[in-house]
Amino acid sequence: MMVVLGADLSSQAHRSAASASRSFIVTDANELTRPIHDRMPVVLDKADIRPWLSGAAATELLRPAAEDRLRMWPVSRRVNKTGTGDDDPTLIDEVAA
Repeated sequence: MMVVLGADLSSQAHRSAASASRSFIVTDANELTRPIHDRMPVVLDKADIRPWLSGAAATELLRPAAEDRLRMWPVSRRVNKTGTGDDDPTLIDEVAA
């Protein structure tokens, strides 16, 4: 299990697809993701979730993910399209690079 740190910034009274707002906590990219971008979302390990939520841990958890925590493979360019068919589970299938 892993958790990506973020926040839902919309209030329950004003929540709608049009007004929903999200924020992600990012850190420097690790070696795996650096060729794509210089930052990446903070990914918490299972053991770090409770300390983060309780406030017992703070910025020391805002570090790049361990190299063995993530995997990467080429996927269809269809992932960039929104609307009809954007929830197709084959979007994450590996395609030839």
